[in-house]
Amino acid sequence: MRQTLLKSFLLLCSLIVGSVVWADSETITFGELGLENGVQYSDPFGTNISVTFGGSGGNDGKYYTTGSGIRTYGNGTITITAKGNTITGIVTTFSGESYAPASDNVWSSDGTGEGTSGVSASWEGSATEVVMKRPSGSGHWRLQTITVTYTTGGDVTPTCDAPTFSPAAGTYTTAQNVTISTTTEDATIYYTVDGTDPTTESTQYTSAITVSETTTIKAIAVKADYNNSSVASATYKIVKIEHAGTSEDPYTVADAINAIDLNTGVTGVYATGIVSQIVSAFNSTYGNISYNISADGTTEGLQLQAYRGKGKDGASFTSADDVKVGDIVVVYGNLTKFGSTYEFAQDNQLYSLERPVITTPTLNVSKTSLTGFTYAEGCGPSVAQTFDLTGENLTGDVTLSVDNKYYEISVSETSDYANSITRPKSEFGSKTIYVRLRAGLGVAESYSSTITITSEDAEDKTVTLGGNVTEYVPDYATLPFVFNGGRSDIENTDGLTQKGLSTDYNTKTTKLKFDGTGDYLILKINETAATLAFDVKGNSFSGGTFTVQTSTDGINYRDLNTYTELGDTQTEAFALAPEVRFVKWVYTEKSNGNVGLGNIKVVDWTETATVGEAKYATYVPNQDVIFSSGVEAYIGALNGKYVKLTAVKAVAKGTPVILKNTGRYVLAPARADELDDISSNVLKASTEATVADGTQYILAMPEGEPIGFYKASGIIPPGKAYLVVPAEAGVKAFYFEADDATAINEVNGQCSMVNGQSIYNLAGQRINKLQKGINIVGGKKILK
Repeated sequence: MRQTLLKSFLLLCSLIVGSVVWADSETITFGELGLENGVQYSDPFGTNISVTFGGSGGNDGKYYTTGSGIRTYGNGTITITAKGNTITGIVTTFSGESYAPASDNVWSSDGTGEGTSGVSASWEGSATEVVMKRPSGSGHWRLQTITVTYTTGGDVTPTCDAPTFSPAAGTYTTAQNVTISTTTEDATIYYTVDGTDPTTESTQYTSAITVSETTTIKAIAVKADYNNSSVASATYKIVKIEHAGTSEDPYTVADAINAIDLNTGVTGVYATGIVSQIVSAFNSTYGNISYNISADGTTEGLQLQAYRGKGKDGASFTSADDVKVGDIVVVYGNLTKFGSTYEFAQDNQLYSLERPVITTPTLNVSKTSLTGFTYAEGCGPSVAQTFDLTGENLTGDVTLSVDNKYYEISVSETSDYANSITRPKSEFGSKTIYVRLRAGLGVAESYSSTITITSEDAEDKTVTLGGNVTEYVPDYATLPFVFNGGRSDIENTDGLTQKGLSTDYNTKTTKLKFDGTGDYLILKINETAATLAFDVKGNSFSGGTFTVQTSTDGINYRDLNTYTELGDTQTEAFALAPEVRFVKWVYTEKSNGNVGLGNIKVVDWTETATVGEAKYATYVPNQDVIFSSGVEAYIGALNGKYVKLTAVKAVAKGTPVILKNTGRYVLAPARADELDDISSNVLKASTEATVADGTQYILAMPEGEPIGFYKASGIIPPGKAYLVVPAEAGVKAFYFEADDATAINEVNGQCSMVNGQSIYNLAGQRINKLQKGINIVGGKKILK
């Protein structure tokens, strides 16, 4: 229903005035009821106004989403009054085909019902549509009124209606004759078929266009004194199935895909192609393989998947080699489309398979990497390693090149080594290539290279190489190894090499002189060692570092011990890991002073001793040993109720001793000329488990008692030292001085003097006899 509230007489005035061009206006109001869906209204000037309401609701004016709007020609304004719920609306303007958001044209109603205030907007353009859209979610508008006011004038140009196509765009199995038309009378149509937008320079439409393959037609309508229409477009997909899909005439991949698109001829059909990709590898549980086929065996174009395919007659595959890329196959099954994948559905099967003979020139190598090339500096080249090179269908000679000068290659083990060689193709049914690290290289942790192998039309092959050059050490030392010489003796000693050592020190055991940063001595052994021992001394040494290192290969060293303080000669001993083959002493960084080194020993056994928190322990060595720095060793003699201790440095195996300190110590091997005299030792060695008979006293510290030798009971374990005293002696225990173990004296518990010296308590008071606990005699502490 339309009511004309105002009809201007300005047109009549314009005829009277003559040359003056007047703008004409029209206001149209659509009432609350009777808003008819899709009705088009015409104004007095021949300009169309159409009002379209989406959704349902009849005369109550429900206003929904896409398609709802008012279309006008010319300039104008629009006012809307609305009521309802969830009625935030977004207004966009429309010209031609493209919607463009109008950020200033966002209208809303507060949803309070009747009497909601109206909102308005204006626009310019020869063709304008105002669209009111309901936002996402529930709810709708109930319009009260729509008022449109617009103007037209002599300068307003109408627009041609866009062309339409017949038949409609779509998928067809045969060629189509497409006609194009427009509702604008006497308009001329121009079109393109190459995807570009048409202009008046494009082909003019005069008769039906025959489309025999997939084509997109674009067209415009043109007429004098009219704006050109918008571009109309239609795509026609012409699907052709060239083959029957039988075993005698199987589908191509394109046929199969077209059949799936048309949903015709998809059950119990055959298709052929070349395997282009293994999608899912051989599944041994279910005996299937998923693979793609294409017309040319590549993945570039159309592919058809055999999903979980089986072998001939539906038999399970037994190996990943049953289907390989490049195989020519015919597959039987049902065609379908899963998502975007065109495929034979599960349980498809091979009808036939042909594996073509490969005639492409190929090169193959038996190894792609060779490592472990090595030699000592000055002793190159390395021992040669090999790989086999084979060629098939070769059309040209074969060239092998190393990318640097570290390595050399040959086809002979003993001669003709070079950085690059070229050999005739006839030699490469199979050929052994020899490779070695060339002579003359300096010490380095890593020498890496790559051999590149080429032949005409064949894919290149590469072999990577890795090796090193170590410090030169003349020969290997054998165990047991002993060295206590000077610098000149190193050259005549197997396994030793040095750098930078100066004139020897005139000492007994530390003759080798390190006096500069980087000075080193290296010992190389070729068998498993267990203990390393040496003497080391600092000569005004301070502020620097002297380091002992070990290595398994002579290249990569790790620190065994680092010295930042060195004074008088100290004997060091270390347990070695079984894989150690190199020992290096190096003046890592010099600040002040020099270092003396000597008395080096390496043996295949390890002797360790442990002293607990009591600070005393007994020990019986299994080898001739030197007690290394940090632990004190003593032999003992009975003197009344006390044990007189005598310090020793080196003892023969089986010698019972008392150790003092706390910790675990590796003991150094001793030569016969280094052993101390132990003839005064009254300690006995428990070489095996011994049953105590009341005459043995073992080292112990009972609760509340000082440490000493107490009467043993039960079993004395092997490896312990003990005292033997006649049973009638009746002595509770034998003690030694805790703070000065070398100053133990005989004590008579009833006398007022000890060795002619007075007795004092800890308070400095003179006493008549020794009291239980600590007493002072001759300035020394005596424990009773």
